[in-house]
Amino acid sequence: MSGQPVHFEVYIRKVPGGPWVLELATENRAAATQHAEELMKARRCAAVRVTKETFDDASREFATIDILKLGQAEVIAKA
Repeated sequence: MSGQPVHFEVYIRKVPGGPWVLELATENRAAATQHAEELMKARRCAAVRVTKETFDDASREFATIDILKLGQAEVIAKA
């Protein structure tokens, strides 16, 4: 392990194309992905994503990686 602080964040979109809203932040990856899947199963949101946030001491910034995306995040244009 790199020793860098890591946490996972669950964001939701209530409607396609809407703003991403932070739903949960945790250090447990399994809990984050399970919560995201439960939100979609319960149809509490249009889309959900889980990100991995790793803090870099040198730059003092977080590096973000999407690890899970579910649902319809964007509006589908009609033909």
